[in-house]
Amino acid sequence: MDNFDIPTAADRTIVYLSFTEKVPVDDYILQYLKSRRLPVNTATVVNLREWIRRMPGKGPLYRGDVDYFFDTNVFKQALRARKGRFA
Repeated sequence: MDNFDIPTAADRTIVYLSFTEKVPVDDYILQYLKSRRLPVNTATVVNLREWIRRMPGKGPLYRGDVDYFFDTNVFKQALRARKGRFA
């Protein structure tokens, strides 16, 4: 296998930030929460870890894909729940 071969069932415990830089999932989640100015606590990290398990596909995790998935799925659901609670 050369550097450009991507295994069909990739390691989903890391997130690729670029072609040469990768971080563990928990580090990525902490970075994501801080970048969105969201509360950083154990419950939120565990929740986002569960959402990563629900991501479609079996390939590697790329920052752009995970950001988009979180932004369009996770927080839409959270906003709906919050609106229902305050409505």
